[in-house]
Amino acid sequence: RFLAMKAAAAAGKKLGELVDRPTLETCVCVSATALATVMAGTGDIDTFRVLRRLRLRLDRGRGHGANAANAGATAAATSATTGNGGASGLSYGAHCSVASAIGFLFLGGGTMRFATDAASVASLWLATYPRFPQNASDNRCHLQAFRHLYALASRRRLLETVDAASGVSVTAPVEIATREFSVTQSNARSNARTQTITTKLVTTPFLLPDPTTLVSLKVVGDRYWPSVVDGSAGASVASGGGSRASQQSPALKNLYATRKLPVQRLAGALPYTADPTGARAGVGVSLSVVHASHALKPPPPPGPGPGPGRRRRFKRVRRVYHRKGNPHARPRTGRVSGVRQRPR
Repeated sequence: RFLAMKAAAAAGKKLGELVDRPTLETCVCVSATALATVMAGTGDIDTFRVLRRLRLRLDRGRGHGANAANAGATAAATSATTGNGGASGLSYGAHCSVASAIGFLFLGGGTMRFATDAASVASLWLATYPRFPQNASDNRCHLQAFRHLYALASRRRLLETVDAASGVSVTAPVEIATREFSVTQSNARSNARTQTITTKLVTTPFLLPDPTTLVSLKVVGDRYWPSVVDGSAGASVASGGGSRASQQSPALKNLYATRKLPVQRLAGALPYTADPTGARAGVGVSLSVVHASHALKPPPPPGPGPGPGRRRRFKRVRRVYHRKGNPHARPRTGRVSGVRQRPR
């Protein structure tokens, strides 16, 4: 909507006395920053397409060829540095906000999220203050060094399932239950806070939600033993609109500290990376049944050949030993030692 209004303002249409192109561009930057803050660390492809479209709005020089492209890039860089915005109205602050939004979307390489405690919210508010500079040395309304305070609100939340036998990271389906809080007005003076439990099925690795909203986590599927991490002893909700308790169960504390969940694979099952559909495990079970049935068959009867209990007979070889000087010596018959002959 803001982009359409900005295009109408560029065409010469009057949208109001206080609505101009820089104001509309500020609204676009604030919306992009808010969207990226909510989707921080997820790397959502639809959000990335929106931010990429905002990033590609650069001034283009008229004409064709490499010289025209270089001239357009130079004009865009000059307008962004000086703060006039050029023909598209993209100032230095607009480029910074869109670039920061893309960085928030892939926060920590997809392994981190923003915390929701009071200190983290204050740091994030200072980092995303909706007053963008006009150039690189503009610190009149907001110190640009405060834009780096988002790092104080970042937390590592990527959960991995690890094979307990080999210690290798594996993929497993996980059923996660979270609580959602809603405030309803009971009367004119007080509000009632209620909670709703939502269950969804995810696949590891994934980003853990806020510790105050996690209820339980369970490993499901037919390849791993089921294991449950119960966080029911964590945050509780007061009946009269009170604040949530900050205590967590020891299981949740260990889970958020290590961000690794050990799992035990069932006998005969293969990991999802080696067997995504389960066909190899089914073939292995079938072959095991065939081998078992074959082993139950009686052994075949012995053949006509020599068995293990029969002794072989050897030919007695006759050799004649001639004594020296007596060619008519009496022949000697005996078995040749050390030479195995063919049986009869």
